[in-house]
Amino acid sequence: MLALLAGHWRLFLIRGFIATILGIFVWFWAGVSPFVLAVFFGVYSAVDGIMVMNVAAQSNDIHRVRSLMWEAAARIGVAILAFLMCREMNAASDALLIGTWAVLNGIAEISTGVALRREMSGEWPLPAAGAVSLGIGVLLLVRVHTGAAAIAWLMGIYFIVAGCAFMVLGAHLRRLAPEIARPTIRTPGR
Repeated sequence: MLALLAGHWRLFLIRGFIATILGIFVWFWAGVSPFVLAVFFGVYSAVDGIMVMNVAAQSNDIHRVRSLMWEAAARIGVAILAFLMCREMNAASDALLIGTWAVLNGIAEISTGVALRREMSGEWPLPAAGAVSLGIGVLLLVRVHTGAAAIAWLMGIYFIVAGCAFMVLGAHLRRLAPEIARPTIRTPGR
């Protein structure tokens, strides 16, 4: 999986940049409505899911990228729900949708980080983003009747933390990419 991800280090940087910009935007947009939150969340989740699915689909060994496939499927599925339900959204339904997504996303990112740990050091940004996602998801699910402003703040925190984590991981994968692409030469008898 490491070679696959290192070959797509740019996607981690793009994913992180988009998430960070979205987090800042959500934080500073005063009075954001549940409808707008659902649309922004749906667009982010769909684009992110498609990027993850693209990386996973390029693997020859589907068993090694199973966690990526689950992550992509969860993101795309929740994006579809957000688009289908966005006209009916209120703060409570936003909290349920985003909280459920955050829990599933957190589990997927942590499991992908654990899989990466077997192949590299410095994989910590992905499970760290997963832990933040899991924590925010549980908080939203426990406090469903949180207002739109509080949901926006929590989404902003997640997007900024996850965005920074993805950019750090992308930079780390970029440094590893030349080493991984270089064939190793084994000396007989050693």
